[in-house]
Amino acid sequence: MPSTRKQTSGHVRTKNKGGSFGGGNLIDMNLNWKVTPTAMAESYAGWWRYTEQRISTAIMVAGVGAVAYARIAHPWRNRTGAAEAGLGHSVEQNGDTFTLTIYHSVDYGKYLELRWGGRWGVLPATMDVALPATMQAIQDVLR
Repeated sequence: MPSTRKQTSGHVRTKNKGGSFGGGNLIDMNLNWKVTPTAMAESYAGWWRYTEQRISTAIMVAGVGAVAYARIAHPWRNRTGAAEAGLGHSVEQNGDTFTLTIYHSVDYGKYLELRWGGRWGVLPATMDVALPATMQAIQDVLR
């Protein structure tokens, strides 16, 4: 007959074949926490807040790099400098979701991106470059 276990006040006692809890089958196991489960949960929450800040910073730095790339890689001829200077980025966090936005701040930026089949657009190419760099930065934070 297999033995069964009974938990009593931090000790585990094994039931022997005769059905009694005693004899030579007493296994004395105490569970003494060096760090309480509550303290571990609080420590994890603190670690996650710190990690979220580092992820946000990594995404912000990746955004700076993306804008720098867009400013040198745009296909249009820079006539006034306004469209190039008007490229920017923002990072937003909603819960556990981070959003990196690369944008034009000039009113004709949408025409550069969409008109003539996107011929003068720079944002799609910028995102193609920025996405792998951003993902690598996040992975580096989590290592």
